[in-house]
Amino acid sequence: MGKAQRQATLKRAGPRLRGPEPEPMWRRLLIRHAGWKLASAALAALLWYTANYGLEHGELGPESQRQFQDLPVTILTRPGEQRRFKVTPESVSVAIRGPREQVELLTSEEAVVYVDARGIRDARDVRRPVRVILPPRMRLLWSAPNEVSLETISEAEAETQATGGD
Repeated sequence: MGKAQRQATLKRAGPRLRGPEPEPMWRRLLIRHAGWKLASAALAALLWYTANYGLEHGELGPESQRQFQDLPVTILTRPGEQRRFKVTPESVSVAIRGPREQVELLTSEEAVVYVDARGIRDARDVRRPVRVILPPRMRLLWSAPNEVSLETISEAEAETQATGGD
């Protein structure tokens, strides 16, 4: 069958022998790689929601930092503990970071500095790390010093310290 004869047969047969009609451009854009397109849309929606939630709750807003000087160190002991401890130094400085509005309203009473003396036997000059409890969404940047010295003291020494005498 020659070329001219083949073309005449294709014209008479119509579109069924020529193959499928080409897909419209709009359909190709929507249908091709549909899985990737759905995944991209879902990821974009998740990212938008996360950013929007963070802005509403101040987690992505402006932050600030602040320092507090001479915060007293509280000694944490077991309930009913009879021994008394002396902490050296008695106060520390801390730097905190958090949402600007919350940092500006923070008072020194809301930053609790303590040292854990629960596992100490009778000892002199035991070094323990300083711990700081802060309100939610606040972080401790540093404390100076970052550890303190603890020593057990007698009842007489404890009474002298409590009354302020030397």
